[in-house]
Amino acid sequence: MPDVPGENDSPESPTGRKPTQRIDPADYKERVDRMSELFSSMIDTATEQATMRCPYKNRHHQCTAEFGCRNQRKPQAEGSPLDCASDDKLDYRSAWEST
Repeated sequence: MPDVPGENDSPESPTGRKPTQRIDPADYKERVDRMSELFSSMIDTATEQATMRCPYKNRHHQCTAEFGCRNQRKPQAEGSPLDCASDDKLDYRSAWEST
């Protein structure tokens, strides 16, 4: 029978693992709530930026689109992706919203 982590672990265990500790459900919920709180602000920021920032613009302000765009500019370095000249004031929501 395969050795299951936490099963039969003791200080004298031949596997050398420490005994598995149980997680208190209240502590677990508190931790999950804290993580949700931390990530919710990141999600809000990303959602807001997604309405204005071109989805093809990477963090280096380069265009990753596989099609032409009026905001594409010649890259500063030979062989680099095209630069994105978007001012991030475009509202892309009309392309996503349906009537």
